[in-house]
Amino acid sequence: MQSASVLRLPVASRTRNFRPRVSDGLALFAITLTFYLATAAQVVLVWQRVVPDALSRVASAYFVLYSRDPHLAAIGFVRNPLPSLLTLPLLPFKAVFPAMTQMAFAASIASAIFAAAAVYQLHQGFADAGLGRRLRLLLCGLFAIQPILVL
Repeated sequence: MQSASVLRLPVASRTRNFRPRVSDGLALFAITLTFYLATAAQVVLVWQRVVPDALSRVASAYFVLYSRDPHLAAIGFVRNPLPSLLTLPLLPFKAVFPAMTQMAFAASIASAIFAAAAVYQLHQGFADAGLGRRLRLLLCGLFAIQPILVL
């Protein structure tokens, strides 16, 4: 029986540090997420402006976890329950950061994550369409800073 041959790499290639390259899309996601979170913190925590819809979504999610009878149906189905479901994982942090529920900051965090994901998806769509790197980044940057998306 023959022994399996072992592939031996040269010493130089085994000791070289490997640093993965961050793609443009992931870098764009991280930058826009930071921008959206900073903007949300400025609007909600500093200027103390609360969007009434965000407050109602966080309240619906709050009733799921912290009501006298906690159950998933407490979200209600008058509106789409998905935004309330997406804020559920953030609500336990209200013990260390009360603004999560009092100022509906949990809804702002969820919105920031998904707005940054929309910028990432747009970038990937432009890449699939064959647009050049500069044009992709320019169009995604313009999309990311439009006032309605930022708000």
